[in-house]
Amino acid sequence: MNNESLKTLLDDHIGQIFATPDQIEVMASAVAKQISEKNKTTNPLLIGVMKGAAQWTIAVSQRLSIPSDLDFVSVTSYSGEQQSEPVMLQKPTISFTGRHIVLLDEIIDTGNTLSFLKRWLLAQGARSVEIAVMADKPMTRVTPVQIDYLGLTVPNVWLVGFGMDLNGAYRNLPAIAEYVKNPVLKQ
Repeated sequence: MNNESLKTLLDDHIGQIFATPDQIEVMASAVAKQISEKNKTTNPLLIGVMKGAAQWTIAVSQRLSIPSDLDFVSVTSYSGEQQSEPVMLQKPTISFTGRHIVLLDEIIDTGNTLSFLKRWLLAQGARSVEIAVMADKPMTRVTPVQIDYLGLTVPNVWLVGFGMDLNGAYRNLPAIAEYVKNPVLKQ
């Protein structure tokens, strides 16, 4: 699916497309290959950050060539378009004491959520925590976070699609695209 055919499926609020479905598949495969090569003997526990990272987590996990376990956490750090302090809504259900964890998130902005989760997981007994992010906005970073596996780097725009949303909308788009607040200003 090319950018023009994607745009016909979308509305006026969709701007630049940063990754098509085919490009996302390539990114997920590349990240899965890196995770598999680095963790051949660890049987990592993959933990996706709900809801946004569900699609990314599944896409990566399906492409791993090593055994792994899968779980999710739920953390909120947004209210509409405003970012706030991370709050844990759902903890992992699989015991992770002494385990190597690969934490997957769809996007890293300020770094607050992933920093919070990594500290929390280590404090609760995880042996180690690596981070796999689909999209990185390095110019918005407030808290330093080491990204171990990365899909793509994006500019400071609001992204939607492949799990990313605006108040629940656009999460199901098959691509990663810019959300344009005022489409009449889009040129």
